[in-house]
Amino acid sequence: MEENILEAQREFNKLVGFVTREGLSLELHEVEAELFRMLLALGRMLLELFLRSVGTGHMGRTTTLADGSVLRYRRTSPKKYLSVFGEVVIMRAYYLKDGGKGVFPLEAQLNLPKRMYSYLLQKWMTRWAVKTTYEGAVATLEDFLGLDLAHRPIQRVARDLTPVVNEFNDTLEPPEASEEGPILIESLDGKGIPMCKPNPDQPKTPGKPGKKKMALVTATLSADPYDHQPVEEIADRLVNESSKTQRSKKTRRARPHQKRILASLTQDRSTLMNKAQTAAMSRIHPHTEIKAVLGDGEKNIWKFANELFPNWMQVLDIIHVRDKLWLAAHLYYKKESPEAREYVRERLVALLTGEADSIIEDFQIAMEDGSLSASKTETLRSKVLGYFVNNRDRLQYDKYLAIGLPIGSGVIEGTCKNLINDRMERSGMRWSPDGAEAILKLRSLELTDLWYDFWAFRTQREKQMLYSEQRILQHPLEYQLDVNKAA
Repeated sequence: MEENILEAQREFNKLVGFVTREGLSLELHEVEAELFRMLLALGRMLLELFLRSVGTGHMGRTTTLADGSVLRYRRTSPKKYLSVFGEVVIMRAYYLKDGGKGVFPLEAQLNLPKRMYSYLLQKWMTRWAVKTTYEGAVATLEDFLGLDLAHRPIQRVARDLTPVVNEFNDTLEPPEASEEGPILIESLDGKGIPMCKPNPDQPKTPGKPGKKKMALVTATLSADPYDHQPVEEIADRLVNESSKTQRSKKTRRARPHQKRILASLTQDRSTLMNKAQTAAMSRIHPHTEIKAVLGDGEKNIWKFANELFPNWMQVLDIIHVRDKLWLAAHLYYKKESPEAREYVRERLVALLTGEADSIIEDFQIAMEDGSLSASKTETLRSKVLGYFVNNRDRLQYDKYLAIGLPIGSGVIEGTCKNLINDRMERSGMRWSPDGAEAILKLRSLELTDLWYDFWAFRTQREKQMLYSEQRILQHPLEYQLDVNKAA
């Protein structure tokens, strides 16, 4: 161990020498980069010194479990451990019970993960994977930490976490009433994820190979009343969504409180919706003034809303409504033309001022006045008019705006666009069901304030799973202290 201490001291002296001598001729960014590389090397040395100081977990020729079982020392075995500082080798004393399986007391003492990757590294690798891509995570690990990893190990770690996220969500307590706003919102949405073609050797499953499969996303949050822009400004922003239109200084967008997201591709929809209902109902408190469901036009979404959230206000996502108006506009005008933009803008203003019936009547007249071809008339009927008629009671935007309700999922970060589109629909991406589920689960946490809470839960959950039966009467460190004292 003395040699480890001297090696770490020499590396630290190299750091000091670099910043006071060798690095003086370099530019600041070059000094910064070299310092970071040297600090990683020092970190690995200090981690190795820590492991030498802890020892192997050796507790004499025999040791006893809490249930009275006697374990006998057999050997000391190495284990590779990949930390953020690089790979180290952990030497562990191995004990075996007669007629039973063996244990490494040091593993329980240090709470070593099941896989060789440290919990900190797992946390970082999965966060980069859900933010970018697996390949992007690999490149980031190499660029930042100098670690040479393939993307497959990161995928395996992510998939390990799917059931743990489900358990974690089931343990969440509702926020304190003092942390909630007076408006309680349940956002329901569905989004197709592009799937891989099935393996020809596997049994065929329902659905077209290589096509999209629908994922369900729910978001529960509370908010203060929204200080909405004037109707004309809302319409302008919706029409020119890609442009950087400045929000009026006279208005503000309230920050959502305690956002919680549940998302799944493979889980039964009824199960997921029941969990969302339980979470939402637990957040109703004496100061809750308004309860609302925000969703798209899918019939099953509103079927669930009617069953699970009776007497809640229902709001059709204005983003989806806007998209239907674009579809109607392009039956008359070229895409992105000024005429098409004005067509959409005029009808948005009408909707936002409570004139949904006039929009529906306008579509009905267009069906009969001969202004469209037969095929375009059918498109208007099947994809636009039916949508507005079926959701008529959810188009009362003048009332929603008056009481400060959000009217679009764009105001609730973490719904389908952020959760799925930005990560899972990049060019050429195709997903297996398990792979998609893993990213959905982790991304739903990363887009809320629960990421660090989850990792605290995850480390203790795996510790319980791996080491709950390895309760040794004397802690390995206590044994080593006793040996030192006797010496």
